[in-house]
Amino acid sequence: MELTKIQFLLVDLLYIVTCFLGLLIILLVTMQYKFNRVLNAYLLIVFLLLSIKYLYYGLTDLKIIVFLDNDPKSYLPLFSIGVPSLYLYFKNLVNDTKNFKKKELKHFIFPIIFGIYSILKDELYVLPVFSHLCYFIFTIYISLYIFTSFQFLKKNIWHRKTGLYNVNQQNNMLSKWTTLIFLFNCLISFRLIISLGIDEMNQSYSFEENYQWISAILINFIYIKILLSPEILYGYNAMYKKIKIHRDSNFILHEFWLLKQKKTINNNQDIILNEKISGYITSYLQNIETLVFQNEILRNHLISFTDIANKLKIPKSHLTFVFKYHSKVSFSEFKKIIRIYDALNLIEENYLKSNTLESLAAKVGFSSYNPFFLAFKDITGTTPQIYYKELAKS
Repeated sequence: MELTKIQFLLVDLLYIVTCFLGLLIILLVTMQYKFNRVLNAYLLIVFLLLSIKYLYYGLTDLKIIVFLDNDPKSYLPLFSIGVPSLYLYFKNLVNDTKNFKKKELKHFIFPIIFGIYSILKDELYVLPVFSHLCYFIFTIYISLYIFTSFQFLKKNIWHRKTGLYNVNQQNNMLSKWTTLIFLFNCLISFRLIISLGIDEMNQSYSFEENYQWISAILINFIYIKILLSPEILYGYNAMYKKIKIHRDSNFILHEFWLLKQKKTINNNQDIILNEKISGYITSYLQNIETLVFQNEILRNHLISFTDIANKLKIPKSHLTFVFKYHSKVSFSEFKKIIRIYDALNLIEENYLKSNTLESLAAKVGFSSYNPFFLAFKDITGTTPQIYYKELAKS
């Protein structure tokens, strides 16, 4: 019996620790909130709800709060608000938005309705079949948001790659972070659905209440990960300090090129061409980098594939072969990435202190600002304005 009391005490302390870790992270994040792209308001909403939830659990079980009914079903509305909040967190993470939008409020219609139902359930006579139906709808609701989040993350974050080392490091960090959040959301949701299913069959809430500590442990893991990762807690200004642009390789874009072919050459003309120029590939790649970085040839927005071949003094077929078998991206993607790389360097050299963004777009080779803005955001994951402000703070 004494052992059981100790176990309950440890669980209650776990709940309180979970609450205060969440509040600590909210406090630290708000200090860098404006420039921290990794966290936005929707994730803070989730953390705040979890903090309130576990503070309530811990203080009630410890008899510090005695005037409230410790009824775990009252937390279901809180969790159902968290479900769309996590999806909107992922969405706003990609869009670099911090503020709420009115059209996003539609995601909270079901949680409000479900919350009213949870509150009034004991006041009204509810047939068991209706209660089972609500549980089924709740399960579908959670599953739908998990699936939608998976599809969104897979398309917009998990497979984003560029030829820029520092940007790839940022994207890799975002990919690992969102994967962690998504997996833990799946585990917590699965635990909740199973627990509620068991309680629904037994017409009680004891199982769901007794196994809240599993979710608390998972949530604390997330909190500790945030506290140990400055790039998550403080944003990209911390990330920027950790990953200066990598220039130690013989190639500026060492991750950009394929010195050894990974594609099988089946075309007869390409086989013959490979025998001719295989010994010159390294030289070709170095000359291409010299052309685009030192001579800044891509600052001319009218430059063509043929123009570059002529500048390199090689046949166009040789340059075509290089981009087909020794480059990870197409020529059009290459131009876009190099121009953004050029823009990043100019921003770091304080070009924007005395020039406009429109001027920057024109200088690196874009015909107008709009394609520059879209390319910058697509490649770096953030806007030129935010990147410049973060850089100024680092």
